[in-house]
Amino acid sequence: MSAPDTDNSSLQAALGLITMNWAILEFSLAMILAELIETDHATTVIVSAALDYRHRRDLINSLAAIKLCDDKDTFRDLAAYMGHVKGMAKERNEAVHSMWTTDPHTNKIMKINIRNQGSMDMAFKPTAPGHLKSIADKIGSLANQGTALAIRVREAVKTWHERHPLPLPPHLEQEARRQEANPDKP
Repeated sequence: MSAPDTDNSSLQAALGLITMNWAILEFSLAMILAELIETDHATTVIVSAALDYRHRRDLINSLAAIKLCDDKDTFRDLAAYMGHVKGMAKERNEAVHSMWTTDPHTNKIMKINIRNQGSMDMAFKPTAPGHLKSIADKIGSLANQGTALAIRVREAVKTWHERHPLPLPPHLEQEARRQEANPDKP
């Protein structure tokens, strides 16, 4: 067997770039989530680490339906963005979770497609590094869009709070009234 050629190296680099860019995309989702749950990014990174992608996505969509109700443009753009992320997750998963092997005759990296629909069908499929690189680039672009969208979400949530102030829990409401009535008493 000969040493891997540059196509193999390009393919491996593209697969690596997909995973690296997906990590950045997930961080941008954590930034959006931080703005929606109104906490610091460090806390949200910890919360996000406990959630799988689907639960994080569902949480963002649910909170957005409430907190972005007054900013239709941001809500629409976030919904479209989350749709693109969902579609890109499918492409990413297909690349990252595929079974990869080296063809013993050509020494080229191949993807094995396995179908089990009543009978077992297994086929080697050549994959162009350029295709995987385009997936990585799309993921990177979505990550950048997510970061920019997090800033818009922050502003929309601030506006939402101004229009929809949350009432204090009863025990805190009583304490606030007591302090208003007796400002000199701690």
